[in-house]
Amino acid sequence: MSQVKKKTFSCKFKPEWVEKCGNEVKSSIPGNQHFFFCVICDKAIYCEQMGGADVSRHIQNALHKKNKLVKKESCSLKQVSIRSMIGSDSELNSQEFKVRFAEVKFSMFIAEHHIPIAVMDHLSPLVAQCFPDSKIALGFASRRTKTACIINDAIAPPSLFFSL
Repeated sequence: MSQVKKKTFSCKFKPEWVEKCGNEVKSSIPGNQHFFFCVICDKAIYCEQMGGADVSRHIQNALHKKNKLVKKESCSLKQVSIRSMIGSDSELNSQEFKVRFAEVKFSMFIAEHHIPIAVMDHLSPLVAQCFPDSKIALGFASRRTKTACIINDAIAPPSLFFSL
């Protein structure tokens, strides 16, 4: 007896899906047209089974919507003035203002690049050692606790955490 072979269907990513999804997805992954890249979720997703329906299903997914909200919030974060977070020159002396400015900038860097906050326990003394002639570097004292407070209380809006 001969076995009946099942037909296999495989969908490939189509460029028109990008326009359909509002540019939330990129084209197929180079070397594999059965995946697409979601810009919002920052990951490759399989679309060989149902093609466009896989893309639509992903965009309707709760995790994708949450990531989209977080990305939207973080875009508005970049527009927040650092000066509004640490006070003005008139409230602080110039040196203290510059030190706080550096601490906030380092904290933003840590948060933006998903670097563990514990790194600041080593980075803070390292900055002082590397730049001993700088008054700003010598005054820089932002370890993990202070960095966490800056990130949680000054940089990130409370609504960002309640939405997660």
